[in-house]
Amino acid sequence: MTCRGRVVGDLGSGAARHAAHLAARHEPAQVVAVAQPDVVSIDVPAKTPEGGATTMRRWVLQEHVWAKVLDEAGFTRITVDVLPSTVSGPRTADTLLVTGVRQL
Repeated sequence: MTCRGRVVGDLGSGAARHAAHLAARHEPAQVVAVAQPDVVSIDVPAKTPEGGATTMRRWVLQEHVWAKVLDEAGFTRITVDVLPSTVSGPRTADTLLVTGVRQL
């Protein structure tokens, strides 16, 4: 199949929001989703409480992915709470608070 026009690629964790933005705003001819098989963290720029530059390790995963990863690691009683963003705007996100119990 030949696709003419814009193509949006969703490369997994983090890119989905961007792909959704492009699809909604730019009406691509095709959206291609590529699943990321492993859970991978990224380092994002951040600031210390004093204002200095640092990085923060983040795992941006969906609720069901966190639950599966914790279950596979031997955790039980897994719960996920969604903490809504406290600010409004186009680049805000809710926070997932994921907990579980692991017997040693």
